[in-house]
Amino acid sequence: MTAPVLVVSVDLAGRSGDTCFAALDLAWRLKARVVLVHAARLAPGMRADTLVRDADGTGTTAGDLLDADARKHAAPLLTLFQEGNVEVELEVARGALADVLVDAATRHKAVLIVVGVEPRSGLGRVLKANPAEALVHVAPCPVTLVRARRGDDAGFSTAQFQMMAETDG
Repeated sequence: MTAPVLVVSVDLAGRSGDTCFAALDLAWRLKARVVLVHAARLAPGMRADTLVRDADGTGTTAGDLLDADARKHAAPLLTLFQEGNVEVELEVARGALADVLVDAATRHKAVLIVVGVEPRSGLGRVLKANPAEALVHVAPCPVTLVRARRGDDAGFSTAQFQMMAETDG
């Protein structure tokens, strides 16, 4: 019998810790393997094949830069699961978060999707769309929402900030 699979959304901007700790606990209890999924976002107006320079000044494509940056930022999260003796892998995809998570959950026949959500006040709930709410309606399996602590950043990784700076200037 194969181990059940948990699909876990990670944003790689330092706010996925609470989500991953909750997923690690669930993986232990269910004796499950974990697929960490990151939905990479290109800067508005930028295509994946746009040429950019990485931190070393080497030319690469925006898509390749995002993938490499995601893998670098995900390393501590992967280590968390590996040190907890939980089988883990990382997938980086482009697209809307709900679509990317539904695709991963379907392909891996996941028993659960774990997503972090930021606490919001009454007005914040009205003014800002929550991708997790859309996910609950279309997911092929149950969804667990983990209330994450509020982050200090806008949810972008190093490469995403770099590409936004290149398109702004």
